Amino acid sequence: MELNKHSFHTTLHRANDHPGLFSGFGGVQQPDMMYGQGPRDMTGEQYGPGGSVIDTNRPFQAAISFPKGDDNSLVDMVAMLHQDGNDRAIEWRVNKPRADLTRNPPLDCTREGCPNCYKKPGCVYQKNDLDTFGQWLSDGMTPLSTYWGGQETWLDGVLDGEQGGCKLGSKGQPGTENLGTYASGGGGCGGGYSIGGFTIEDVQQPEVSWAELFRLMDAQPVIPSTRPAPTPPPAPTPTPPAPTPKPPGPSPPPGPSPSDCPGGSLSACVHLCPTDPAAFQACCKECSERCSCPGGSLSACIHLCPTDPAAFQACTKVCAKQCSHGIVV
Repeated sequence: MELNKHSFHTTLHRANDHPGLFSGFGGVQQPDMMYGQGPRDMTGEQYGPGGSVIDTNRPFQAAISFPKGDDNSLVDMVAMLHQDGNDRAIEWRVNKPRADLTRNPPLDCTREGCPNCYKKPGCVYQKNDLDTFGQWLSDGMTPLSTYWGGQETWLDGVLDGEQGGCKLGSKGQPGTENLGTYASGGGGCGGGYSIGGFTIEDVQQPEVSWAELFRLMDAQPVIPSTRPAPTPPPAPTPTPPAPTPKPPGPSPPPGPSPSDCPGGSLSACVHLCPTDPAAFQACCKECSERCSCPGGSLSACIHLCPTDPAAFQACTKVCAKQCSHGIVV
């Protein structure tokens, strides 16, 4: 990942592939290192200081997943960002076709004039590349955190008319690797980050195929949304009193349906809670204690939350507590 207050990149890099394949928001470098619009899986209105989904003036949670197939190859790299107090989250994947044949010259990630680029037709890594990524993960990888500054317009620069990001003074030159310079000078437009927590979890298999899950994700990256759910919602249940705690006993292992979790999942448990605000808050706390980390990860937990905005916001607060990750920019 590369990020600051104005941009967020998640990137896959094959050996000797300088630009790699990046996703997220920000920058005026394309996958073949030429000047142009960088990744825009989200917008500057959604991410940045005062962003509608992620306000980078406040802490937020980031879940980065590396799901694998049965053959040990990487299926894709997936990012989800969520912030306490917001009734929406956003997610995307890296390895989807990013070619643009309407550009001059065409962007297809096969150009010969880029000695530090790795050819990936269609600007997407192929099966042999995903096999390699999967093996690297199996061999073991070490998380590192580094800082740098200067002219980093490839990361957080934006084109004229775009919201958010860092504005350019001297513009880049299309068809070249000249990416321009900041309007504010050599130090960029002010950014940075800090990490408030770090955890590692197993990736849970979805109830549908990864291909179907990615299709839904590509169509609508902001959740909750009107996109069709992979499985039908549970039937309505009459509202009972708040769940009554059971005598202390061995805690059930984390999972999508803990045996001691009312309703079998965090979302179902929250749906069972009474509507009275005070009782609802107490009930949500009880659900969080008895449902552990539903789904086994922050992203899976948020996917289990109900789509009603008020219930979603309460549910995601529990997810953030039970499946904590933290990045502050």
